[in-house]
Amino acid sequence: MTFFRQTVKTAIAACVLLTSAKGDDQGYTLNVVPFMSLQAMRGPDFAIHPQTPANVVLSTSRWRARSSSPTGSTVTFETNHAFRNTTDPTIKRDAVLRLTQLQVPPTGGWAIAVTEDQTNYAGGDEVTTVSMSSSGAGMQMVRMEVEFITGEL
Repeated sequence: MTFFRQTVKTAIAACVLLTSAKGDDQGYTLNVVPFMSLQAMRGPDFAIHPQTPANVVLSTSRWRARSSSPTGSTVTFETNHAFRNTTDPTIKRDAVLRLTQLQVPPTGGWAIAVTEDQTNYAGGDEVTTVSMSSSGAGMQMVRMEVEFITGEL
């Protein structure tokens, strides 16, 4: 249900100039493509609904985002639809995503841009999106919570 998109804003270039004792020189340019990685700190999660009116919060997942881009990166988590019944996909329930920082202060100027969002399938909004961005190279650990809004059973 959850997908991510990554955006890397620029490339890094490093120049090396080698000089010999005779005064000859040779210039080299090395282009290093910045990397962006997003790593789930554990596997998939599932929950069994207790058949009560209470909402169901799936176990909190932890993610590590790293970027080498000097101008930063953006990570977006989103649902592509509300929760759907596996045997009858017309039965739907809303989903909530919450994103919180674990590493304070993060390196690279990471900050959460959108901390919480909820679907509204009855109103036609089945996408929920949370995101974080960095202003430079660094790492951030975040916790994401996914909640199943039970509504009327």
